[in-house]
Order: sequence, then structure tokens, then C-alpha cells
Amino acid sequence: MFAFVEPRSLDPGAHTEKTAQITDYRRWTLHFDDPVFMRCLREIVLSPLDTTGTIPRLSEAAARQHRQKEKTIGSGESSCVRACEFNDIPVVLKMPCEDDMDPAGLTDLVHEAMIGLHALNALRQWCPNFVYTYGLFFEEKDSTVGLLQEKIPGPTLSRYLKDTCREKFSQKSISGFFDVFFQVLFGLEAAQERCLFTHYDLHGENIIIRETEKPTRLVYHVHETAYVFPETRWVPVLIDFGHSCALGRDRAFLGKGGDHSFAVHGMFPFFLPGADVFKMIVFMWRNVFHGKKFKPGTNGYVLRPFFRDVLLPFLGIQFDRPSEPETFMDLSDLEDDYYNAVSLPAIYDNPNDLLVYLESIWPRIQDSTGAVLPYQKGFSPREPPAFSSPGLEALYERCSERKDIYTRPRLSADGITPSAERLRDFLAAPREPPPVLHFSNHSAVVRYLDPLADWENLVACYETGEFAGDGRAVIHWYRVYAALRGFLSYLEHYFLYPRVGSIP
Repeated sequence: MFAFVEPRSLDPGAHTEKTAQITDYRRWTLHFDDPVFMRCLREIVLSPLDTTGTIPRLSEAAARQHRQKEKTIGSGESSCVRACEFNDIPVVLKMPCEDDMDPAGLTDLVHEAMIGLHALNALRQWCPNFVYTYGLFFEEKDSTVGLLQEKIPGPTLSRYLKDTCREKFSQKSISGFFDVFFQVLFGLEAAQERCLFTHYDLHGENIIIRETEKPTRLVYHVHETAYVFPETRWVPVLIDFGHSCALGRDRAFLGKGGDHSFAVHGMFPFFLPGADVFKMIVFMWRNVFHGKKFKPGTNGYVLRPFFRDVLLPFLGIQFDRPSEPETFMDLSDLEDDYYNAVSLPAIYDNPNDLLVYLESIWPRIQDSTGAVLPYQKGFSPREPPAFSSPGLEALYERCSERKDIYTRPRLSADGITPSAERLRDFLAAPREPPPVLHFSNHSAVVRYLDPLADWENLVACYETGEFAGDGRAVIHWYRVYAALRGFLSYLEHYFLYPRVGSIP
């Protein structure tokens, strides 16, 4: 899955004029989405580079020489954010707070640089929804580090949604919100598909809404379907990856474990498909809608039922009414720690699951909000289909025809031959929901993955190639498996849990 503004040549020679004027990127519209532009910009900002290590570093002398117009624009728990210019290019510089002696501030910045440089930067050629990381430099004098990222102008999601809800009802404003909301879902889906990314701190202050200079056409590709946003003025950009995890180089997970993980807050050094959607939706509800009554005729009066009656029930949360037997969680359960979703079945529902769910009930949503789906669907012209029959049948065919031994880089160095028959049986078999991810459920997770060969075959079949949308069940269970295996590895490596059963 990927996104782009319009197909462009990857030949730098085709962008001579743009390259010549690249130092003033503010003249261009949405060129942060152009991989050629971003590659050239990165070379300018990071020159000269110290490339002796695994992390690209900007020398301290160059950093001081090229920083201009520096001013503090915000701060977090362990870092300060400064706006400045490098070679007249607006950027953001993150450094540990001067009064923060906790090494956690340094750890967060180095980890964020690793996530950006070795995982998320590569997504920029497919989707514009993740802030671009230029590099990391070290200041030996102060024994500190600085993280350089692109500057995203615009309000946070919290401010954007609050302002929108207070306004008089406007179909344009409602449509703008759904533009932003669906783009976040598509961006998260792209990151999960490409590098099993989990943000783990996706609240409303960590999404910035960039306004484009003019209406812009965005295209997201999910397998063989193109999702086209014909005209959008708002592009949400995710920031702050200090607690995130992702597959980086050599297919190794980049995650913060041990003393630097926050299991009590549902933050782990492994992939969880539903964590980010859960936290984003619950945060928006608590921050904007819960306990507030919007007057009829306002945008908030229209959007509140969308959260209360559509999004929250999907997550297994019930608000503003007595708890019912089938309710998994109510408001009181979230008062102290509403970020931790691991006790809910929704932790296994990925962004694509929510997209399919919303499409299935959109006529009801349209009746209540007046909004049409912000995107159009069509066949993806990205590459010609490699098979004639659609969907899962084509996947079965490829698995059956593949005779070589398949190497599983995400699992081990062993090989497995994909079996179409075993995949059919796996998808057709009744299956209980996965166990809750709790320390006491180590053995239950091991039993759930038995027989392991069925799950390994699912992974092997999944990685034979892309398939159409009716393969959603394969995507779902593949990511469930990645989460369960990550959970077991986490317990065994950081807490010395014994390896149980058939798990290698």
C-alpha cells in the first residue's frame, strides 16, 4: 500500500528546475510528498555527513553554523522543540530540556531518529502522513543530541477538531474532518503494511494538520484498489516517535523494551495492530466530546454521534449509557489509563478492518452527517495484475504453483513451502478471539498458536505477493500472529519467561 500526489519520474534529471530552487521549498505545493525533492533536500540539510556510524549524523560545527532564527516553540516531558532554519529552510530541532537530567530524554530522541531514518522516511514516497527526519547530531560540549525534522505548519488535531466542533454546521467542515480522519487511517495502514509500525502515543497533540496551498489530489493504493481523494486541503502528519516501534533495516524490530518500555500504558517494543486507532479515537472522544453538549446547528452536534454510536462501539467501548453485558469496557474503566487498550479485543483490529467496517455502514453515517465518502475507489494502475482470477483464489493459485522453498525473513532462517490447502482450512476453521495480552496469559497465547505450522503457512502465503481486498482475513490474521509472537518474545527476552510448547 502506498500514496502519492501524482506519478512523477524518479529521474532527478527530470526535475532540474525544481532542484535548482530546492532551498526555498515554500514556493511549492505539497512537494514534501515528492521522493526526489525530499532526497535532494536531505542531501542539502545533512551536508557534510559523518557516515561512519549506522545513524547519519550532522557534524556539530555544521549544525551550529547553519542554524538561524532559532526560537523555542514548545516542550514535552523530556525534550524541547525549537523552530529554526537550515540554509533558509524551516526545520524543527528537538533537544533534551536543559533542566532534564534524566537520560530518558536522550533515549527518546535517539530512538525517534532510528524510527524515522530506518523505517518511516521510506514511507514518504508512498504517503505524506509521517514527519520526515533529516538526521541526528551530537553536541560533545553539552553531551547532548539534537534531532532535525521537517517543520509542519498547522494546528494539532486537538485544536483542529475543537475549532471545527464549535463552528456553525457546515458541510464543507464536516467533509474536511472526514478527509483528515480517513487519511490518518490510510497512513497507519500503509505503515503497518510496510514496516509493522505502531506509534503507541497517538494522541491529538501528535498529529499536525498541514493546510495545502490549493486543493490537492491524493491517491492511496491498498493492494489492487486505488483510493482517490480528488480534492483535499488538509493533510494530517504524525509526529513524535519516541515510543514507537517498527521493522527497520534487516527486518529487525526497533522498539523500546525493558526499563524504557511503558507496559502499564500499553506501550510495548512489538507490533500491535489496533493500538494506534484505539488511542487516537479515545483521545478525541475524551478531549473534545465527553461531557460536552453541543448546540443544535453546530458541527459538534453532528460529529458527536459518529464517535459515540459508530467508532466507540467498534472498539468495544460504551459511553453515556448503562453498561450492557456485551460491553467490554465503559468510561470508568478508562478514567485512570485510557491509553492502554490491551485488555480489549479491538487491540487486534487493524486500520483496514475499521476502513471496511465504516464503508459497510456508510449509508447510515451519510444520513446523519450529510457527508459522502471523501475518496473514490478504482483499479490501481500501479502495476499490471500478475494473475487473471481475483482475490483469494489467485492467492491460492500462486501458493499451489510455487514449488521453491520460501525463506521467511520475519520468522527464522528456515524455509517453508506455502500450502494453499492449509490456508483454505485455516481461514474456514472457527476460531476464538485471541487471548488478552496480559503477563498471566503467556501459556494461553502459546496454546492459541498451536499448531504453529498453520500460522507459519499463513505468513508464507501472505508474503507470496499482494492480493485483492477480499483477502482481508489473511491480512487480519497475519498481523494478529505478528502481535502474538512479539508479545511472547517480549516476555521471554525482557522478563525471562520460559519458552513453552512448540514456540521456538
